[in-house]
Amino acid sequence: MPNQQSTGGVPTLLGISKRGNTYQRTLLTHSGRTVVRVVDKHDDRRNNWIKELDQRRGKNITAVSDCCQ
Repeated sequence: MPNQQSTGGVPTLLGISKRGNTYQRTLLTHSGRTVVRVVDKHDDRRNNWIKELDQRRGKNITAVSDCCQ
């Protein structure tokens, strides 16, 4: 799970720790890739965000950011 830090009531999610559970991190990444792969089949707010992020940043970054949301 991503680390979380809060200042002034605004939560900030950090990256997934590489020292954490490798198996859990792998599962999160694979699930994020699956969501990015099937995003065209759905039309809602979250999937539209994923489509826009994919166009801007690429599939790998989108998959990891999607699994951490």
